[in-house]
Amino acid sequence: MFSLTGDGALVLVANGKGEAGIWGMQRNGATGALSPAPLWNITMARFAGKGPQFVQQIR
Repeated sequence: MFSLTGDGALVLVANGKGEAGIWGMQRNGATGALSPAPLWNITMARFAGKGPQFVQQIR
């Protein structure tokens, strides 16, 4: 599952399986294109069992 940050500059991605549980990718506001690699991630080791099913920015 994925969601956009409030300003639309990042795409937040939740990953139930794999090495990273959550990652953020930069988004071009004019074209919608995503960066070729994540800007950051939170490894699956931070989560007990399965990774998150959903991620969203909270202000």
